Amino acid sequence: MKKKLILIAACCLVTAVVCCSLFGCATEKTAQEEEKTLNFLVLGDSIGEALLGPSPLSARDQYAYCTLIGKVNGYSYHNRAVSGHQTGNLLDYISRPADDSAYTHISLIKNADIIDISILGNDFLLADVNRFAKDGMQGDFSRAENILAGSYENICAIVDRIYELNPDVTLIMQTLYNPLFEDSIMFSEEVKAEMKEKGVDAYELGGALLNRLNDVLYRYLIAHPYRFYIADVNSKFNYAYQQGVEYLDRYMYADCVHPSNEGHAAIFTTIQTVLEQIGLADHNKAIANYKALVTERLKTYYSGTKVDVQAISAAIWSASTYDQINSLYFDATLDVVPQY
Repeated sequence: MKKKLILIAACCLVTAVVCCSLFGCATEKTAQEEEKTLNFLVLGDSIGEALLGPSPLSARDQYAYCTLIGKVNGYSYHNRAVSGHQTGNLLDYISRPADDSAYTHISLIKNADIIDISILGNDFLLADVNRFAKDGMQGDFSRAENILAGSYENICAIVDRIYELNPDVTLIMQTLYNPLFEDSIMFSEEVKAEMKEKGVDAYELGGALLNRLNDVLYRYLIAHPYRFYIADVNSKFNYAYQQGVEYLDRYMYADCVHPSNEGHAAIFTTIQTVLEQIGLADHNKAIANYKALVTERLKTYYSGTKVDVQAISAAIWSASTYDQINSLYFDATLDVVPQY
């Protein structure tokens, strides 16, 4: 009897060890899977760098779309966009020899899972917009097309270089929104007067120019399918304009060129939607994290003001889309001085 009990006990012990081993392996695998954090990198120009736009600059980490994407998705995120960069500058920037420094832009490109790029705008905006506008009023867009031919070649080389450094990366390119409306500082007083005299709609003229610029990305994809995804920021901003020029104005920083806090939120929504559509972001987790981030920001900056923080926070937690969250927050805080 004693031998039988010993045998049973031994069998139970072996079974327990096997079960613990299996459980331990399963636990270890799950932990390894959970530890996998995607690396998100932003490259490009001043829109991506977000030194102009988030207001005040001390709140950049709360409003810039790069940080919003990183925080709500739990990514490891870095921003290596450079203000003033044109496509040629970006190509030179990423063509430098690789090195082993962990946080240089070359190493970050090599280790990125996702790269988002805002570029092209300065190819156009720094090449005499007023001349483009005068030509456009005559129906002549040839000069713009000549410049953008060079932009196209640079985009081809940029994409090739990124995939040379990191063949497995997911690449997202942003379209550029139209900042060329009636009061834009990009237009000279002479050009504004000429548009008024000829009855030319500044935003429509700007759209005709910007559409040609954004077409660089679409033409690339026709020739090279599936090389990158497009985050159509232009359509997002244009939709705001269609609701009323005052809504587009809310998306724009005081310089009427860069995106405001609300503009960055709109860009975040556009990129986030792409990430969720391609399976690199979990909608339920991300929107819950975004609600927590926005309500905490509301409490931090608007407690003690006329904003009903408790009521707006409750509405945000009940919202079902990113756009609803943004509208609730920015409608409630419009023209209210935050407590920084």
